[in-house]
Amino acid sequence: MDEGILKLYSAVKSISIDYAIMEGAKKVSVIESDFNWNDLGSWEAVYNLADKNINGNARQLGQTIELDAKNNFFFSENKKLIAAIDVEDIVLVETDDAILICKRESSQRVKEIVDKLRYKELEQFL
Repeated sequence: MDEGILKLYSAVKSISIDYAIMEGAKKVSVIESDFNWNDLGSWEAVYNLADKNINGNARQLGQTIELDAKNNFFFSENKKLIAAIDVEDIVLVETDDAILICKRESSQRVKEIVDKLRYKELEQFL
C-alpha cells in the first residue's frame, strides 16, 4: 500500500461518507459498477489490503525484525526499527507522539481511545 495513503488515512477524521459528503451534496449521480470495496475503518482493514511476508506480517514504513511473529501489522511513521518476538495478530502503530498496540481484531476500538483522550482533555494526541 502506498506510503502517502497510509499517512493520510491516519490523519483523516472518522466520519461516514453519508455525513461528510452526501448530506451536503446538491446534485448526486449514481453509476452502476462492479469493483472491490473495502471500508478502511480500522487498522485490521489496512492489514487486510497490505502486502504480507511469508509469516503473514505486514509493515508500512519503518523496518522490522521478526522472531516467531505471525499475522501482525506494523506501522512506524518515524521509520523506527520494530523488533517483534513471539507476537501474533497484533497491530503496532508508532507516530511522533503516540504508540498504539492492540489485537488486530480489536483495532476498530481506536474510537473508544479517541473518546477517552477527549474526556481526559488530551486532544494533543489526536
